[in-house]
Amino acid sequence: MDGEVVTTTLQPVGTWLKESSKSYQKLAYCLIEFIEGLLKLWCTIMIHILFERT
Repeated sequence: MDGEVVTTTLQPVGTWLKESSKSYQKLAYCLIEFIEGLLKLWCTIMIHILFERT
């Protein structure tokens, strides 16, 4: 009984995940690029600070 309930609840979720995974991949890609840009900016600032001190 419990197994049937789980499958009926998970089936729509599975189809929704399949359909929305493409848009989520684009979103994740944009997020990764944004984080990489932030890291590069932070590294550049840190390097400038370190070189100014010496």
